[in-house]
Amino acid sequence: MWQQIAFTQKDFVVISLLTIQGNDKTKPEAILREIDFSVNDTIELINLASVLLENEKRLKSTGLFSEVDVNLKNWNPDVQEVNVHIIVKEGWYIYPYVIFELADRNFNVWANEFDYSIQRLNYGVALTHINFSGSKDKFKAKLQFGFTGKYEMSYEYPYFKNGWGFSSNFFYAYNKEISYKTFENRPLFYKAEDERNLLSQIRGSFAITKRKNAYTFHTARLLYFYGKVDSEIPSKLNSNYFLNGNSVLQFFRLEYEFTYNKLRYPLYPEYGYLWRINFKKDGFGSSKKYNNTEISAEYSKHLNFLKRFIYSTRLKIKGNLQRNRIPYLYTQALGYNNDNLTGYQLYVIDGTDFILMNNSLKFNIFRKDFYFKKWVPKKLRPFNTQIFLRFNGDMSYVNEPFNRDNNPLSNTFLYGFGPGLDFIFFHNMILTFDFSINKLGESGFFVGGGFQF
Repeated sequence: MWQQIAFTQKDFVVISLLTIQGNDKTKPEAILREIDFSVNDTIELINLASVLLENEKRLKSTGLFSEVDVNLKNWNPDVQEVNVHIIVKEGWYIYPYVIFELADRNFNVWANEFDYSIQRLNYGVALTHINFSGSKDKFKAKLQFGFTGKYEMSYEYPYFKNGWGFSSNFFYAYNKEISYKTFENRPLFYKAEDERNLLSQIRGSFAITKRKNAYTFHTARLLYFYGKVDSEIPSKLNSNYFLNGNSVLQFFRLEYEFTYNKLRYPLYPEYGYLWRINFKKDGFGSSKKYNNTEISAEYSKHLNFLKRFIYSTRLKIKGNLQRNRIPYLYTQALGYNNDNLTGYQLYVIDGTDFILMNNSLKFNIFRKDFYFKKWVPKKLRPFNTQIFLRFNGDMSYVNEPFNRDNNPLSNTFLYGFGPGLDFIFFHNMILTFDFSINKLGESGFFVGGGFQF
């Protein structure tokens, strides 16, 4: 009996102390909330190395640190206690940058449909601080001109007290040229001869967040939207732009989102999985002209095997619980934001409901950490670079009950596939090249990219 108990005790280790070094700006609490163990936790010895490595990579994926080491110190074999020492090298937190971007969905749309028109460019200045007070709080400000004029400011404080946080956002935008309708799965644009503003939008929101542990997040958000479109749009071009010929749309939105996130490196996940459920209720209180309830669910999984291979799959389902017509501005399904289908980069697919499945097999052909010399600021010297060869296979179905005749890609099963090449820098910037084929037999070479602060 005694021998069995002694053997069992040696199979575990107890974390007796946690120490952190190198966090000149970042508060210790912000680091401790990112790891999934704490003082007095018991960890099986067989899992100890993997637990430390996983938390090391998780801290790196926050974007706050260029280097992270999680080490053991002062192991006491008599009582099976050990100290964990976390060493971080803080990265660059302040990103002032010049805005120079396409207003269109991607490079190919800009090139093929608008002949590289400089009038469809956005330009301006912006500032992002990803660790404003040392609590992983983000401050963003943007001043943008060009195709879309935009003034935006947001602040997110994730760790106020006992896992509670908050965020706020203010947004104002205006356009002299707008997409007023979708025909044959391509947006139709209109611009007045006198180049007056056709659309103005104001949006303000406040959210409360709750983080139960390193992986579980709850968000409740109240949003106010006010939009005004030139009267020529509903009277002559699309009476359902804001519904029923209205030129003004305003409403409050109540939103709840649950997220369980165990992804490593969110921009380009190498391992882990994510669950997300989102509920939106638009139009309540005094907002009687527009009423809609939307729910969506998303699951993604990323498997790392044979050292260099990654298999990624993502399934998303979205539906409107109320089956009434909604404003054209909110019928976006595929081809917008992050919901894209391989082979259909030149199209948009509108609808009230959709199911989307993205699959990809990736092979890492290059991975190296570079270090710039003294002429580069110290916090920017570590430069991680990776290249992946990728093959995509996607499928989807979009339900559009109100505009069936003019958009043939809605209400039919769609699929697309093809190879690609991805370049990842600093774990938060990506450049992609794709050759894709769709259900229609069309093929093309597509360029994309993005970054995440």
